[in-house]
Amino acid sequence: MKKLCLVLLLSVMSVSPILANTWVVASNTCQNRISFFGLLTVWSGRITYVEYDNFGRPTGNTRTERCTTDGNWDWAW
Repeated sequence: MKKLCLVLLLSVMSVSPILANTWVVASNTCQNRISFFGLLTVWSGRITYVEYDNFGRPTGNTRTERCTTDGNWDWAW
């Protein structure tokens, strides 16, 4: 019984990434607004993603993110 549960768990874990939906960039309005001597860059705009299912059809879900992961500015290093 334990072996059967382990085999089922491993098979589900190996198949699940194949069945995952994908996110595609729908619009990208990121622009470099200000650059301070090349050390600090300030960005403006957003990136919008649309989710597609395994068959390439849109699911209707969207998500919007800032241009950089740490807000709208980024250090050069």
